[in-house]
Amino acid sequence: MKANKPDGVNRMLDRLDYEEPRCLLCMEGDEHEKTDPRRLAQKLDTFYARDDMEGAERFLNVWLEESVQTCDRRLEFFIRNELIGVYRKTGSKGASLDNADRAMALAEELGIDGRADGAYAFINAATAYKAFGYPDVAVMLFERVSPVCERDLAETYALGSFYNNMALALSDTGEYVKAAENYEKALAVMGTSPGSEPKQAITRLNLADLYSACGKADEAGAQLEKARALLDKEGVEQNANYAFVCSKCAPVFEHYGMTEYAKTLEERSRRIYERA
Repeated sequence: MKANKPDGVNRMLDRLDYEEPRCLLCMEGDEHEKTDPRRLAQKLDTFYARDDMEGAERFLNVWLEESVQTCDRRLEFFIRNELIGVYRKTGSKGASLDNADRAMALAEELGIDGRADGAYAFINAATAYKAFGYPDVAVMLFERVSPVCERDLAETYALGSFYNNMALALSDTGEYVKAAENYEKALAVMGTSPGSEPKQAITRLNLADLYSACGKADEAGAQLEKARALLDKEGVEQNANYAFVCSKCAPVFEHYGMTEYAKTLEERSRRIYERA
């Protein structure tokens, strides 16, 4: 598959770009109730539901200071993983990548870099490096933890996210055949997960970008229609996750001339956030 770099590659965001995977080690609980990451995660979800990244950043930095002062490496690992995504979404390149590097170092310090919980740090870091223009670094990081993810996350929602984000990085490096293969792997995994329709829609739109870049208009159009069907599927929960997906998918449909449907998605997103 040969083509110029698709100009649509950077339009899309996979679910990992706004819902960071959370470390299983950190979610096992803590002997100090006030530093239980599960409770912090619940509070963070209220910020994410309102798309309040500034509030999430302030909240996380308070707990980052606490984790450093108490030498709680497990808590620090959780916080820094969350900060990678928050700073990425606010465009704070230095802060996002600094936390990415520290999270990966902590995974090694904790001895979990060869496990799924530690792999999350490398996935988050790779996603950040890709977002800030370092797709080669991102691919390297994804490849480092690929065996761990395929072993420990087999047939899970997280594995589908992994394939999606690796495909995005591969697209940016011009490895379109590998990118398409990873998108198809993601769809195969997500097809077994109830409620994954919004995420599948994103994957379909990314495939539409790839096919469009390769001059395959009919294939691109077919992917657009499949994405639309997934977003309109009866019974799909219209929550904060769905609202975010709609807001990010709308410009892609607009780009391909589906203006009215783009407006429909923007209106859906607005109504959901107003109810939050």
